[in-house]
Amino acid sequence: MVTPFNDDASKKQPLRKHMLVHMFCGGVVFFIAIHCILRFLYFLNLPVVVEYYSEMQTYTDPSDLKTFLLSWAYAILLAPVLEEILFRRLLLPFFLRWLHAAIAILLQAVVFALIHWSFVQSTYALLMGLLMGYVYYKYRRISYCILFHVTVNLCNLPYLFISGSLS
Repeated sequence: MVTPFNDDASKKQPLRKHMLVHMFCGGVVFFIAIHCILRFLYFLNLPVVVEYYSEMQTYTDPSDLKTFLLSWAYAILLAPVLEEILFRRLLLPFFLRWLHAAIAILLQAVVFALIHWSFVQSTYALLMGLLMGYVYYKYRRISYCILFHVTVNLCNLPYLFISGSLS
C-alpha cells in the first residue's frame, strides 16, 4: 500500500500570496486558451462544439432572473468549492493510498471530467482536473485549486454574453 504524500516535501506548504496571483492568472490563461480552441472548432462547424455553444446560450438568457442568478451563483461559487473539496481534497488522497501519484492524479481527473454534462466540458474538465490534481499534490493547498476553478468559471459569464453576439 502506498501512503499518500509520503515524501519529505509532502507537508502542507505555507500559503504564498504570489501563488494566489499565479492561480488567478493561470485560470484566465487556461480559459482563454480553451475558448480560442473552441471558437476555432466552432467556426469549422464541428457539431459537438456548435451544440455546446447553443446549450450554453441558455445561461445568458436573463428572462427568468431567478434561474439565471441561481445557475451562475452555483457555477461561480458553490460548484468550484464543492468539486475541489470532493475531487482534490478527498478523492485524490484516497487514490494516493493505493496508486502511484501520476495514476491517482489521472484517475481523479477522469472522474472529475465524467461528472460534467457535455463532451466539450468533459474534455476541458479533464485538462483542468490534471492540472489541479498536480497543484494539490505539490502544494497541499485546496485554496489554490478553488481560486483557479472559480476564475475559470467566472470568466465564462462575460464570455458567454460576448460570444452570443459572435455566433
